[in-house]
Amino acid sequence: MKNIKEINSFEELNLKMTFRAHIIYEKIMGHSFDTSDGLNGIVVLFFSYVLGSNRDANLDYEEFMDWLDEHPEMITKFSEWLVSGTDARNHMPSNEEPKETKSEEAPNKEGKKE
Repeated sequence: MKNIKEINSFEELNLKMTFRAHIIYEKIMGHSFDTSDGLNGIVVLFFSYVLGSNRDANLDYEEFMDWLDEHPEMITKFSEWLVSGTDARNHMPSNEEPKETKSEEAPNKEGKKE
């Protein structure tokens, strides 16, 4: 990853949906992500995703906050990215095949129940 000060677009962050990011968040905050943590929670989650997606990143929180102050639109872009990724995962097909339901009284060829 480039030095954070050189990044001017959200796409340059190369964020990925990873467990690593959530583990970093839990280490920092002491609990799992919860939307009730407000702006602080979102900012720490964003920081965690940057670190979790870029293992070679040499970035501290203060440096990240300085960059975020210079690029406040990035928090909105991160939130949109996070929601779109979550929505996509919630709509992924499962590996289970649909179960067939048997009707006790199946209609015959003429459409009448027997």
